Amino acid sequence: MSSPEPGMLRPSPMGIVACVVGAVMLAIQIGVLGTLAAGGTNGQGAIYAFSVPFGIYLVGVPMGVVFAIMALAQPGRTRTAAKWGLLLTLLGPLVFVAWCLSRN
Repeated sequence: MSSPEPGMLRPSPMGIVACVVGAVMLAIQIGVLGTLAAGGTNGQGAIYAFSVPFGIYLVGVPMGVVFAIMALAQPGRTRTAAKWGLLLTLLGPLVFVAWCLSRN
């Protein structure tokens, strides 16, 4: 691994973690909602399928937001990964709300 040139900033590791957390949460949620939209479960299975996004929101969203805020506060690091991580983390609940509103 080569050292960066002088004047070049390295990305924040916490920002990269926030990006990964947000991307994984969004991928899982889109998979669950895609299965529900395709009619892959009956009424009882939908209740269990909604528990997956609920668990994601309880654990993943706070974790992604905390890592992104910590990465944004790090001096001497680029903030691009932290901004993407925050965006992906907060995009999950918005996708869920948009899907629920489109079903009615």
